[in-house]
Amino acid sequence: MKKFFFAAVCTFAVAGFALADEFSVVITKIDGNKVSYYKADKGQKLADAKEMTSTIAKDVKVLKGKIDTTALTLVADGPLAAGIKGDVFKSIDASKGLIGRLTPDDKSGEITQIIVLADAAGGKAAGKGPAKGAGKGAGGAASKAEIRTYDFKEAKMDKMEYGLFVPSKYSKDKKTPLMIALHGLGGNPKQMMGSQGLIANAEKYGYIVAAPMGYNSSGWYGAPAPGGGKGKGAGGKKGGNAPANLGELSEKDVMNVLAECKKAFNIDEKRIYLIGHSMGGAGTWHIGTKYPEIWAGLAPIAPAAFGAPTNLERLKNVPVFVVQGDADTVVPPAGARKWVSKMKELNIVHEYLEVKGGDHGSVIGTGMPKIFEFFEKQNEKRQTQAK
Repeated sequence: MKKFFFAAVCTFAVAGFALADEFSVVITKIDGNKVSYYKADKGQKLADAKEMTSTIAKDVKVLKGKIDTTALTLVADGPLAAGIKGDVFKSIDASKGLIGRLTPDDKSGEITQIIVLADAAGGKAAGKGPAKGAGKGAGGAASKAEIRTYDFKEAKMDKMEYGLFVPSKYSKDKKTPLMIALHGLGGNPKQMMGSQGLIANAEKYGYIVAAPMGYNSSGWYGAPAPGGGKGKGAGGKKGGNAPANLGELSEKDVMNVLAECKKAFNIDEKRIYLIGHSMGGAGTWHIGTKYPEIWAGLAPIAPAAFGAPTNLERLKNVPVFVVQGDADTVVPPAGARKWVSKMKELNIVHEYLEVKGGDHGSVIGTGMPKIFEFFEKQNEKRQTQAK
């Protein structure tokens, strides 16, 4: 294993399990009751780590999922012996490893739990790999999610990251829809690009997708942060990376990434969309209403917009699709309902999907196909009206 991709795993807890930022693991092989893996301690590169082998307990379960801003959303589970080669580790040969978490028993040292988060090559949730084929776009972009950088002059950062996906059907001779996707609090572009259903539907419908950082993981994209202010207390640790103009820089990063995409690809100016989850949902409301002339549609998912709805009258020509779970305890549905009620009052074209039993993370996968369907339907409607 010559090349490794480090994945910083933030601290989240679900059903008693914890994912800590103390280390990351790349699982390279499972053979019978043995698992081989590379473990990197905090701050260590996987390339510098040593390969380790541990015994797997007989009753271990494999959990397959993805990182969300507040939780690990499990999408499959089952005994290790049940179809492991054909399901959870289907892409192991192509990816040369799976990023995950191994939990050893304190006394015996046996591995008692395996959580698979993503393949090491593409950052996608384990399972089916990225679509085959390559788009012949700027820079020979392949049809899989990748991380790019640009020179963020306003922030004096020459390598600001953003996620990018170019569909396999992309052609520089044809205008292509673009979707800007905003991650939630504590997230990053790679995690957002790994959102369940995002890349699959972008490939299906032929969308380019870009996921900005928003300056840092908690910049709020210029939207009001909880407790007032814009992005106060961001940067993870006390006294961390939180400049006084964080909200401004976070918003500017989004607009810069949009500009980068328009420079590199043949973007359909009439089909630029903005979506976001949680904090990113709040950013979608903020940036969507601030620059309504840009967007062909908005889709806030479990939006963490806790104040009264503002500036919605600016969206008279912008269709909106809102996704919310009625069992969301992180961002309760009352907030989304207020915004939806105001849109109804203003006669804004919109649809509201409230997922029964949906929590803060699971609504992403439930809502994503519906979001693309909504945008496609609105585009068809626009084309019909233009004739």
